[in-house]
Amino acid sequence: MRNLTLLLFLLIPFISWADTKTSSKTVTVGQTFDINPVSMSGISTGKGVLSGSASIPSTDGLAVSPTSHSVTIVAEKKQEGNTIDAHNGIYGSYTTYKVTALKPGTYVIQGSASSCTSYTKTQSSIYWSTYSISAKASGSFTCTVTVVDVTSISIPNTKTMTIGENYTFTPTIYQTGATTTLKWSSSDTSIASISSSGVLTAIGLGTATITCTAHNGVSTQCLVTVNPRLASSISLNASTAELVSGEQLKLTATLLPANTTNKTVTWITSNPSIATVDDNGLVTAISPGQCSITATTADGSNKTASCFINVLSNVLYAENAVGVSSGTLVLPIQLDNSASITGLQFELQLPPGINVGTDKNGNYMATMSDRAFDQSILCSQLSNGNYQVVVFSGTSAAFSGAEGAIAYMTLCIGEDVAEGAYTLSIKEVELTKTNGETIHHKDLSARLTITATIVGDTNGDSKVTVSDAVGIVNHILGRTPSVFISKGADVNGDGDITISDAVNVINMILNK
Repeated sequence: MRNLTLLLFLLIPFISWADTKTSSKTVTVGQTFDINPVSMSGISTGKGVLSGSASIPSTDGLAVSPTSHSVTIVAEKKQEGNTIDAHNGIYGSYTTYKVTALKPGTYVIQGSASSCTSYTKTQSSIYWSTYSISAKASGSFTCTVTVVDVTSISIPNTKTMTIGENYTFTPTIYQTGATTTLKWSSSDTSIASISSSGVLTAIGLGTATITCTAHNGVSTQCLVTVNPRLASSISLNASTAELVSGEQLKLTATLLPANTTNKTVTWITSNPSIATVDDNGLVTAISPGQCSITATTADGSNKTASCFINVLSNVLYAENAVGVSSGTLVLPIQLDNSASITGLQFELQLPPGINVGTDKNGNYMATMSDRAFDQSILCSQLSNGNYQVVVFSGTSAAFSGAEGAIAYMTLCIGEDVAEGAYTLSIKEVELTKTNGETIHHKDLSARLTITATIVGDTNGDSKVTVSDAVGIVNHILGRTPSVFISKGADVNGDGDITISDAVNVINMILNK
């Protein structure tokens, strides 16, 4: 049987020695590193490696694998099917040593290697080829290996945090150059959790111990204290508010940051006789006046926010009215006198085409009711078109009675005012009490409905009854009702309202 002969070759003609390469490395106990004679000798592998070896100190501080370090260079054959082709080059093999550090110390590893830089084919056939080495390169090395181990780990001994805060540990490993895989643990993960990469998260109030452990069991600890996150600011859903006696307002406090631990606030009023506030921020207006409602954080940060409360009186009112174009309307100003009111002032805002009537002397038709003892009323028109009405008493006497009209305003409705609903507004209202105190009042409004004129209908109820006849009589006697439609009262159309118009209303009722 014919075999291809693999030949080892004499390593002659040309040898070039390189200087010894020196190097050093630091490794940690338990680590494995490579010793490669060829690369560490600094030679070129060229056409193939001829030899390479290393001298490992005989010590229990290092473990070497493999234990056999033989190196050869060979000529190869190529076979395809039953045909053996000529080899086309020189190939060698060598060992890379795996060294494991077992304990601290300093160790010197030495070695050398040589490689083929060129070769010559000397003989060739279909079955085998012969080569000779033309030149080779050689080199040696010395490597000082320092083996260290983790002797201690340094992290902060204590850490104070607030709930929700994160912190990343950056441990310092001793000895210098030692590397290790660290394990982290927490004594109470409900207070502080720790990730595998050393990221600490504050979860709940209290203390927990964080332990950092190296691969060899060396460890260190940090005592973590988690405190509440205090509020940095507080704000309310309203900074000012106007209420009337008996009205309520719900104030809501917002604390920042949003993850403030204790969101409880305490509420207090500057004047409980004006407005009160409960533990939930519900404000109740008590009596006219001004006060402040203040919310204070309960977490010790002492942040405050206030809402200015203006409690307005609501004792004055005006009722809805009905009128017709070209008619007149008496608007009563009514008062609940529970607050002992002696005077007042307000602005009356009327829709376009509707004005306060004037008498034959050009005076505005504003009169007091029989509830007035010593009150007088004045009316003037302002530059904005509104009417300024002032009611005052020279003796500070209060209006008599508990409730009802205190003054009347006669309104004239223009002929061009179309049918429909309109708003009468009473604004900038201030009341004067018998003790001289001024209180503010809420704005008022009343609905004025302009309807088609019905002959005989003097009160705007869209029907003709005896009340309309009585209204005509009262108008003639100077006691014009609060709602009086002159156009409807002039039954005979003579442009004047007389007793004959009242008679005509009665005849209309009797179908005469």
